[in-house]
Amino acid sequence: MSVYGGRSLAGGNVIDFLVHTPGMWTMLDPMGRHWHTGRHEDRNQMKNVARRKKWRLVAWFTEETPTREMVYTYLRKELHV
Repeated sequence: MSVYGGRSLAGGNVIDFLVHTPGMWTMLDPMGRHWHTGRHEDRNQMKNVARRKKWRLVAWFTEETPTREMVYTYLRKELHV
């Protein structure tokens, strides 16, 4: 989902996953270290999008959750489900 111009405008971004959680929308942003080092993008952009939209942001490095079960465990903890 493109927000604020997506990749075509400065300050825009693309949301990987947007889910409705009780009482609010939550952006899920799994990050691979190749693309999320600061060299390829500003890591604060997603925080700014979440703040402006009044959405919650759950972001993590995929290397920390290498299996599907680890992703599910992490998300259950973060989303309190």
